Amino acid sequence: ESLSAGFFKAGIAGVYPVPLLVMLGVACVGHLVLTRLVLGRQAFGIGGNETAAHYAGIRVGMVKVIVHTLCGLLAGLSACVYLGYYAAFEPNAGNGYELSVIAATVIGGASLSGGRGSALGAVLGALLIQLITNAMIILDIDSSYTNIVMGAAIVVAVVMDQTKARLASRRG
Repeated sequence: ESLSAGFFKAGIAGVYPVPLLVMLGVACVGHLVLTRLVLGRQAFGIGGNETAAHYAGIRVGMVKVIVHTLCGLLAGLSACVYLGYYAAFEPNAGNGYELSVIAATVIGGASLSGGRGSALGAVLGALLIQLITNAMIILDIDSSYTNIVMGAAIVVAVVMDQTKARLASRRG
């Protein structure tokens, strides 16, 4: 067994905490970036209205390059965690996760129209999505229905988001 696999598969009482600790570390750093750094505010501004952000003096192109670079860095980190944990790799390992990721972020409070969301919400949404997936396995529901459930969760979250936005605009 390789050194990295030994690190990521280090167990404590039958639990492998390293991937969880990596996720919590990334969530904490993401929270700090989104709430405490100018980059986070600028990213929210661009997500809310790119043209308005440009007119507000935000260097939209530079912020987009930085954000996409950070996304690539985090994709590489997740690949390292996957490789270290399983001690093997497959090129199609992340295929099909897009719907789960979108569902997790929308359920966690991010707006599909942009400009709103949080790292904590994304983590809580991911936990809820995983809870739903595990419940479907435990209840012996056919795995082909998982995408239907994820899609329904996205639709419900989007309807709630739109309803909340409409109610807020009527009050304001």
